[in-house]
Amino acid sequence: MACVDKTYKMLLETCNVAKPKRFFKDGYGDLDGVMRLREMVLSELAGGTKPHPIDVVWDNKEELGQYICCCSYQCCTQADVLVRKGHFISPVEKYLPPEAKKVYFRFYRPANTKIITKLVLLFPATGDQYYWYRATAAHNLAKAGIASIAMMFPYYGKRRPHYQSEHYITTVHDFQCSLMAASMEAGSICRWAAQRYPGVQICLSGISMGGTMSVTGAICSQMTVSVCPCVATPNASSFCHGVLRHSIEWDALIEHKPAEYMTNKKVRDAAQQEESYKLEKVLSLSNISTMLEAAASHRSGFTKFSAVVQVIARGDEFVLREEGDKLAETLRSMTTVHKVVYFDGGHLSFAVLNRGALYTPSIIDTFALAAKSSDSGGACAYGSMSAPWAESIERGNS
Repeated sequence: MACVDKTYKMLLETCNVAKPKRFFKDGYGDLDGVMRLREMVLSELAGGTKPHPIDVVWDNKEELGQYICCCSYQCCTQADVLVRKGHFISPVEKYLPPEAKKVYFRFYRPANTKIITKLVLLFPATGDQYYWYRATAAHNLAKAGIASIAMMFPYYGKRRPHYQSEHYITTVHDFQCSLMAASMEAGSICRWAAQRYPGVQICLSGISMGGTMSVTGAICSQMTVSVCPCVATPNASSFCHGVLRHSIEWDALIEHKPAEYMTNKKVRDAAQQEESYKLEKVLSLSNISTMLEAAASHRSGFTKFSAVVQVIARGDEFVLREEGDKLAETLRSMTTVHKVVYFDGGHLSFAVLNRGALYTPSIIDTFALAAKSSDSGGACAYGSMSAPWAESIERGNS
């Protein structure tokens, strides 16, 4: 199955398109703005500041869930799943463009009960702008008694600024802001869920970039939660190493181009490789290890995850094997229960072709391991769930 990754990589390398859509077509953007947001996030973690309260507004009443069947690619309705749409204002709205300030999400729950005991936040992979991939997972999880929240990522879908085409974020500034904003938004909605459903077990999970965000979002929640990152990386520097480096507009990033840059492939490749070192440093500014260090520096210490189930694809051409192994090493220090599942295939074959067979079971397994850890007293709690924090508000249709 790794051949899917290799074929996609070959197409990106050899496809002759006049004006292909690429990431960072407008260059780096305001890197000082990236540093300001980063410093705010790290200072709040180091200071033990709880996630900002959110005012959840429901946009409709519960209705029967619909999802796109991966077999027939037709819209299917399931009577045993209820879905509701909602939104809230991002806790870091001042760092986002007008279109991205409102966080849209969908809430899925089993139709046979209103008592929510297990809840997972599902993060999107790169390019997954809307909900249909995650809706399929949410429906399968609901059958196992697990509710889900799927948030729309900053700069994706309805949160995409007017100057951006599809999911191709135009500057490194916007990209970094999207990652840090998503982490803070996840922390806030985790706190909201814990208030709305006392005693609920919370897991954060995602594929690829979404897997990385599931870990940073869990850190920002400052709660005892579990995580299930799949084919994920410690930070966004995988853009410089894997397949997606061929989807970057290097011409816009390289400020001073050497002679013969446009006519000599060797000169061009060398210049792009040199620029990739600079880009990697910038993309590494928001990474799991840095956030972990900030959270651990608080007097209460870092809240260890109750369980981690990590999926690594052996033939991954997007997130290189060493990056997955590096993430595994970091995660082992963040939990008392860490399980690695190795998949004999590549990134795309997991994310697209085998999502139903592997993704949902991994999340279910994470909840099972977290329950065992809790029963044995292995989890390290951040105070008590009954401890006071800023109250979240909910309003809208009932």
